[in-house]
Amino acid sequence: KKLADDHERTVADIVTLTEIPAPPFKEAARGKAYMEMLKAHGLADVEMDAEGNVMGVRAGTATKGKGPFVVIAAHQDTVFPEGTDVKVRREGTKLMAPGIGDDTRSLATLLAYVRALDAAKIKTRSDILFVGNVGEEGAGDLRGTRYLFNKGKYKGRITAFFSMDGSDPTRVVDHGVGSKRYHVTFKGPGGHSYGAFGLVNPMAAMAKSVVDLYATDVPKSPKTTYSASVTGGGTSVNAIPNEVFMDFDMRSESAEELAKLDKALVGILDRSV
Repeated sequence: KKLADDHERTVADIVTLTEIPAPPFKEAARGKAYMEMLKAHGLADVEMDAEGNVMGVRAGTATKGKGPFVVIAAHQDTVFPEGTDVKVRREGTKLMAPGIGDDTRSLATLLAYVRALDAAKIKTRSDILFVGNVGEEGAGDLRGTRYLFNKGKYKGRITAFFSMDGSDPTRVVDHGVGSKRYHVTFKGPGGHSYGAFGLVNPMAAMAKSVVDLYATDVPKSPKTTYSASVTGGGTSVNAIPNEVFMDFDMRSESAEELAKLDKALVGILDRSV
């Protein structure tokens, strides 16, 4: 009931946070604002760690703030670059803005949960650590949660981790997806497109590697995927490039399948070269 009664406040928090830009690696302004919100909700030990994660503790009856901790997290960063207009637009009951669904509204949801737990006077046995983490998107490579688990003061003291993300509240994802990424640079001597015609061209090797990768069969279950994602290089339309690059992304719910795909891609790259 409290969540429903509190709806307008939650919407207001979503708007406030969405309109504070949080492009990749530049989440600090949003983090500071979120830290103040966590403090206002009466959480203990509210802080921003060295990586930029913002967090606060709601103490449990059994552990009284000493841990171990159940983490519920939402990520601060969005995929949109610096300078993106993040003003929220309303159409009836719809709110629209870059990054609002992924994952800003979940930051507001965490605050709503704290208010609802307090209003219902719910006491949990375990300590809950509410976290606004950084570096979830793209090249951030999960730097926030990696820091939380491997280096921060809560290292070795987290027993469960829940991430609020995605657009469907009825869906619970309980499988971990592993990813492996490569930035591959293909190099050659380079030369004039006319005068040096016939000279080896690294672009041909790169193109072959993409074509061969996309002829690779992977299982539907456990779900396994690959992508040739970003490319660039060369100097001029009338020059054989001396250097080109391609980024590759591979993912799987199975460590074994990911390792097989990784080996297949490395083999494809070797043969293409």
